[in-house]
Amino acid sequence: MISLCVEPEKYYNEIFNLVRQFYPLEDINKEGLKFDLKLNFFIGDESVIMQYEKEDLVQERRHYYERDSSIESNERIYHSSLVKKSVKYLLNELDPSFLPWGVLTGVRPVKIVHSLLDKGMNENEIISRLKFLEISDENILRMIDITNIQRNLVYPLKKDRLSIYIHIPFCPSKCAYCSYNTQVPDELRNNISIFLKTLYKEFEALFYLIKEFEIDTIYIGGGTPTVLNIEELDIVLKLLSNISKAVREYTVEAGRPDTITYDKLKIIKEYGIDRISINPQTMNDATLKSIGRLHTVKDIKNVFEMARKFDFKTINSDLIIGLEDENLDDIKYTLSEIEKLSPENLTIHTLSIKRGARYMDNYGKYSFETIQEMMDYSKLFARVNSYKAYYLYRQKNILGNLENIGYAKEGHESIYNIQMMEERSTILALGMGGVSKFFFPDENRHESYRNFNDLKLYVDNIHDSIKIKSEFLKEIIGG
Repeated sequence: MISLCVEPEKYYNEIFNLVRQFYPLEDINKEGLKFDLKLNFFIGDESVIMQYEKEDLVQERRHYYERDSSIESNERIYHSSLVKKSVKYLLNELDPSFLPWGVLTGVRPVKIVHSLLDKGMNENEIISRLKFLEISDENILRMIDITNIQRNLVYPLKKDRLSIYIHIPFCPSKCAYCSYNTQVPDELRNNISIFLKTLYKEFEALFYLIKEFEIDTIYIGGGTPTVLNIEELDIVLKLLSNISKAVREYTVEAGRPDTITYDKLKIIKEYGIDRISINPQTMNDATLKSIGRLHTVKDIKNVFEMARKFDFKTINSDLIIGLEDENLDDIKYTLSEIEKLSPENLTIHTLSIKRGARYMDNYGKYSFETIQEMMDYSKLFARVNSYKAYYLYRQKNILGNLENIGYAKEGHESIYNIQMMEERSTILALGMGGVSKFFFPDENRHESYRNFNDLKLYVDNIHDSIKIKSEFLKEIIGG
């Protein structure tokens, strides 16, 4: 238990997130009465003072800001970074942990590079800013490479560009690492009908505004969309058929192999979907069983073989590094099996331990050195097999302070994933729990709105949700 006090309090969240990277297994509370470690930070104009208390030991240390005259002092990121660099220096005296992302605590590192490029900075100036944040050289180069790929796909920015996200909040079972509010349809099958009727109402009410936009991508995700039966899947795909003909990319996140059938793939293909996901997470049967998956490695291979017959342009596969009891040999084996399947997209997630997930109880078991070795091997695998990183994001409580990386073979990058992560376009999310992001490029402004996660609340509040989204869409198009 760590007691954390920060004055002035406006810095609390940023300091909290930085302390969390040093002590990922500890509960951190604001000025708790019971603690194993107490940290008080006092933020001044020229320095940070840290008071440290553990058992009978009480110490106080100070670190003066290390200013950089090449960076304009009125930049907002400059001030907060000065503070965080001093805090990091002081924490390093207690725990010499290496942070590959330096003092950066946000989940969208690449967005910083986009912002600096939009200001007209050249590559050397950008590298200088990122070094000031103490980001590792490897991560700096990856951020720049990813940004260059992304800008070729999503620039120039357009305010009337829109992507549609449909959230299907149902799964055949709940994985041990998952904290999402997914519903298991075998227990609540009648709720799917209620959900689909409300989704239809939501789409129909917003359709007159959707038609005013250039529809760029459509992404049906979840959850597991293919948990729907053929008739239910047809309802969703038919609903979107009037806007799907000219999109650049159309994805169905099939996900779980135990929900994918020949007939479902057939109808998905007939509606013009060119990109699907088949997500093994691991190619080890023992791990699949332990995380609560209802399929085997053989099922994964069979579904891949079946999907290839439909000639989808792109198949994505998700893997997770850090699943319980897996080591470097396990990830090597998984990747050797993935190499045989040769998906065009490969997303490597580092396990993020989330409250509400069963894995939270096992957080202390993980060797961060092993996690780093597994991530390094996955990067080598990607390079050898002609995959390039095209998007990247981080999460809270991610093992080893690492990241999630989306790789693609040339020409198979997911435009939707880029837009969602970098917030360079409006994304209208429909369905229970869907998060809409409204983008105003002239102001570099984003507004978010989340549909209710609870089915009853989603249904009961759908008219209010429609009204709020309508107002944002009208503001964007000037209506």
